[in-house]
Amino acid sequence: LRIRLHETAGRDHNTLDYASQDMLSTEPEALMRQYYRYARVVDRAVRQALEAATEQPAGIFGQFNEWRSRLSTADFTVSRGRVLLRNSTPPENLSPYEFVARHELRLAPSAVERLSQVSPKTEWEAWKRLLSLPKAAVGVRAMQETGALTKCLPGWDHIECLVVRDFYHRYTVDEHTLVALTALESASDGRFQDLWAETDQKHLVRFALLMHDIGKATGEDHSIAAVKISNRILADLGAPESDRATIEFLIDQHLILSSVMTGRDLYDESTAVMLGENIGTVERLKLLAMLTLADISAVNPQAMTPWRLEQLWRVYTMAYSELTKGLDSARIHEDNLDSERGRFLEGLPMRYLRTHSETEITGHIQLARQLDSRPVAIEIEPGKGFYKLT
Repeated sequence: LRIRLHETAGRDHNTLDYASQDMLSTEPEALMRQYYRYARVVDRAVRQALEAATEQPAGIFGQFNEWRSRLSTADFTVSRGRVLLRNSTPPENLSPYEFVARHELRLAPSAVERLSQVSPKTEWEAWKRLLSLPKAAVGVRAMQETGALTKCLPGWDHIECLVVRDFYHRYTVDEHTLVALTALESASDGRFQDLWAETDQKHLVRFALLMHDIGKATGEDHSIAAVKISNRILADLGAPESDRATIEFLIDQHLILSSVMTGRDLYDESTAVMLGENIGTVERLKLLAMLTLADISAVNPQAMTPWRLEQLWRVYTMAYSELTKGLDSARIHEDNLDSERGRFLEGLPMRYLRTHSETEITGHIQLARQLDSRPVAIEIEPGKGFYKLT
């Protein structure tokens, strides 16, 4: 390609821009997809060669890497900051990726080679453990390196190195997804950091991000296609209905906040009403805001400008106000008081439905059953640095 660029330009021209792509191929999208596939092979080989050539066991950095070797377990050895497999048979689960994510390490070239030869058998609980880790993006990136994402997520191969030809998207579709996962973990704005810290459903946001663009190669609306694909995958993984419903919502509505930011009047009350009707609960709003932050940030390095960040926060606060206004005074009145759920909800503030998930409501109903035999029902759940008393 470089030789052809020089030949046609008559000079040392190395920019593979759209005009050059059109000139070099009648199918520029296919050309660029092939280009990125080859570039990844070259990139990986160069990185490995550089690491091997610049290893310096002496000195502070070398001592730090040797200290990290203490992280070794019965299954994995950590040497010079890289993870090697101890056993002759590579594990057929997500444990290697969970290990590298937990300790922010990289797989050694030999581990990548061996893991690329197996097809991991996964279930929802394994994905939940991996995607709940603070640096889950490290583990997912390792899955891409070994080919595990393609084997675990049917349809991922359709977006691998897939190019979106416009002047806005910088990355291939799969790379955009991985960059978005990293953007969640590197958000620097304190307001969104607080939102991220408040949710205990981080794995749902991350899985929705993994799936949100997986329908882009299908030829239909990519959000609709992504919902269909993710539903099949989640059913095979055995994900509970509540998790599937939240992920489906996040994928289906992943563009709503960004479209409001740029295409609606933020001073128009109907905009807030529309957001409230489509989003439904405060918890879902928080998850959707974080997904939107990551999605926009991963379009290109300059996409999340300070102005866009402020616009996103304005849209979030507008939707939050709409979802919570009048919820303290308004009361729930159920039509079916013969059902246990109806009797439980009757008379509670409307805020209750907007601030609690279906899983939490079901747990509260189960807890309330104890009132048949005792005057007070109490449940205490340990959290990260706190206890939650119901």
